[in-house]
Amino acid sequence: MPLLPTSRRQLILSTVLSSIACKKKGLGFAGHAFVANQEGKAVAVVDLTAFAATRHIPLPASPTQVATHSSRPFVYALTPDSRSVHQIHANSLSLGRAAKLPGQPEALRFSK
Repeated sequence: MPLLPTSRRQLILSTVLSSIACKKKGLGFAGHAFVANQEGKAVAVVDLTAFAATRHIPLPASPTQVATHSSRPFVYALTPDSRSVHQIHANSLSLGRAAKLPGQPEALRFSK
């Protein structure tokens, strides 16, 4: 036969302790995710430890794609309407330089 709490205090305490024990808080991933927000004309920065957007980096046109290069601390955002690629500093989460492209880009990709 299971033991039952003998007082109201024990009942509340056992309920609180069991709810705490069941909630294992995840540590997440120490880093950021960058998401192209076409409608907002921005790149959203998501903190992966909190799973929350921490910053929106406004761009002059709608980004359709973001990409990173394995050896550079930048994120690049493609805005086809303005025929540009925008550089975002991954450490300071700030907008860097932009490059105008000669034609209408379809996708952003790095070569070795």
